[in-house]
Amino acid sequence: MSRPFTSLLMVALAFGVAVLLAGDLGGEVVKITTFDSIRTPFTTKVWIVEEGPTLWIRAGSPSAEWYQRLVQGPGVEIERKGRVTRYRAIPVKEATPGVNALMAAKYGWADWLIGLVRSRDNAVAVRLDPAS
Repeated sequence: MSRPFTSLLMVALAFGVAVLLAGDLGGEVVKITTFDSIRTPFTTKVWIVEEGPTLWIRAGSPSAEWYQRLVQGPGVEIERKGRVTRYRAIPVKEATPGVNALMAAKYGWADWLIGLVRSRDNAVAVRLDPAS
């Protein structure tokens, strides 16, 4: 292997590792549990932001499996700071630009880094309403 190719490969590998770590190390990470049609639980790590009393998460794409499950059944559980709370997850596409800005402010470099490899064009904001 040539030296320039090896250097380029190492830079690409380091960037990939940084993107992977940014999701977990970039700030607060919560666990969302969604359920399929027979109530099988699936847990996914996501970022969360607050806008006053309202909690928001964001799907990077409407094709994300966890997002598809909450569209089919909006009852979800969020584990935050060791406490599990039930919510009704409501997709609010028109709130996405504001939630993107909140995520950028809270997660800073990690949000920026992930944004380099994943466009926010298809992202969907999801409001978490307390379950009744």
